[in-house]
Amino acid sequence: MTITPQSSMPVPTWFLRQTATITAMLGTQQSSGAWEYTTSVTYTAPCCLQPNSSGDASVYKRETGTTLYTLFLGPTTTDGTAVGTTINKISKVTIAGVDYGVDGELIDLCSNGVCFQLNLWRNT
Repeated sequence: MTITPQSSMPVPTWFLRQTATITAMLGTQQSSGAWEYTTSVTYTAPCCLQPNSSGDASVYKRETGTTLYTLFLGPTTTDGTAVGTTINKISKVTIAGVDYGVDGELIDLCSNGVCFQLNLWRNT
């Protein structure tokens, strides 16, 4: 039987210099079939936002397009809530007054629970 040692990897607080406001949303379907989204709860967490790509603007020479970002998050929010329990696919992330949509699931980097990655998008 193999024993996996507990990770001693520290939380990279020196890298998480920004703050993200995570707005968890709840979706309910109306009888007409349309979806109505309401704000469930809002959390604040340390983060680092990195631009990833801007495909439409560079490939098709458009002034507008969708820009993709990679967001790195610490393991807990400022009130101690675990980050993994706060984000769903319809959440909204606000950093420095700019709103971003969530694209995909939260990834636990290195499976250590000390730094998470989340893909975001924004129409520009």
